[in-house]
Amino acid sequence: MNSHKYAEKLRQLADVLLSKPEFNTPWEESLAYTTFYYWGDKSDFLGAVKALGAGKKDWCKGELIFLPEATDMLRFGISRSTVCRKVQEEKWECEPLLSDEEEAKIGA
Repeated sequence: MNSHKYAEKLRQLADVLLSKPEFNTPWEESLAYTTFYYWGDKSDFLGAVKALGAGKKDWCKGELIFLPEATDMLRFGISRSTVCRKVQEEKWECEPLLSDEEEAKIGA
């Protein structure tokens, strides 16, 4: 499914929830996000990162989590071993997610 189809599904969900009486959810507001986990698909992961632009990398155990600045409701995750190479035990070397040119375009 692509991002636009997913957004339409979210819109449908929002319409249903807004048409019904309000109820409490088990999540705090800060936990109201969706994580797209790319199971070893580096090209799709990088496509998502490039599409959302600037953001922050975070590490959670053996995963790289990308948090786009555009929204606090979306996160992208991928196995560290898919985007990095191990240089020694518990030491990783990672390539930048975006090229210098891509970073410059985002900052412009």
